[in-house]
Amino acid sequence: MSQVKVLAVVPARGGSKGIPRKNVRLMAGKPLIAYVLMTLQQAETVGKVVVSTDDEEIRAVALRYGADVIQRPAELAGDKITLDPVIFHAVEQVEAGGYVPDVVLTIQPTSPLLRPETVDRAVRLLIESDAETVISVVNETHLAWTVDESGRAVPLYEKRVNRQQLPQRLKETGGVFASRRDIVKPTGRIGQDVRLLELDPIEGLDIDSVADWWIAEKALNRRKIVFRVDGSTEIGLGHVYRALTLAGHLLDHELLFLMRADLPMGVELVQKSFYPVQTFTGDPVAAIQATHADIVINDILDTQLEYVRALRELGLFVVNFEDLGPGNHAA
Repeated sequence: MSQVKVLAVVPARGGSKGIPRKNVRLMAGKPLIAYVLMTLQQAETVGKVVVSTDDEEIRAVALRYGADVIQRPAELAGDKITLDPVIFHAVEQVEAGGYVPDVVLTIQPTSPLLRPETVDRAVRLLIESDAETVISVVNETHLAWTVDESGRAVPLYEKRVNRQQLPQRLKETGGVFASRRDIVKPTGRIGQDVRLLELDPIEGLDIDSVADWWIAEKALNRRKIVFRVDGSTEIGLGHVYRALTLAGHLLDHELLFLMRADLPMGVELVQKSFYPVQTFTGDPVAAIQATHADIVINDILDTQLEYVRALRELGLFVVNFEDLGPGNHAA
């Protein structure tokens, strides 16, 4: 795998009509295109990243975030030009400079929630199988319709059944389009053997409208909040109920309840409320660190100074409820 050369091409035109200047418009404080460029820099399998553009501002942003830039000719920058000749042109330019890839990735700048691990999964799936192309998709299985030439509605299903019983319908996300180099031509990047990589709807979000933009910013501003709380016959369940009430007001964020494994009463109550629960034994600081939390909410009565200081040293924002212990002064 280490000898496989992987080139990532990010096609980014300056002309965007739906959302003006979309690729360089600030999303949660950064230009939209910056997110995929940061993702590609973190991906273990990617050896080179280039941006194909006709726009000077996009060029400057791309260079700032560590990508090389391919100047896209005017004849490949029109509204009706497909991506195939654009990617082929970029690959030829890179190869002329001495970098000859085995794998070519097309990564759309409109996929700001794409993760480095997903890029690596796509590359490994391509290399470790007989596939010629790997495409990221999201599940869009629904009762669907189209309209014929007369304007009459025509169903795209044979029978009205529950979603789970419908034939699966998968939509390309634009996030990852991986092809073996010999498949990449001016007229296409899809081989005979195609594999699909299904993403969850948030990671697979493609920015095409103001509504998409709003959802993506919401997701980028999300924080991981860990509730450190326990409940038992001796402690009671009041702390757990309070944490559950607070959790109900924080659904914009990723929530996790971290609880002692030897106190199952509280764990069962949270599970019945359908929140994610993780139990631990031993050092709570190590358990919290392993969650990669941004915020820790302690509702465990009196905390110790060393415990709270250890959390702060991890860079966590710490909130304590009903805490009369020495740790309260460090939170």
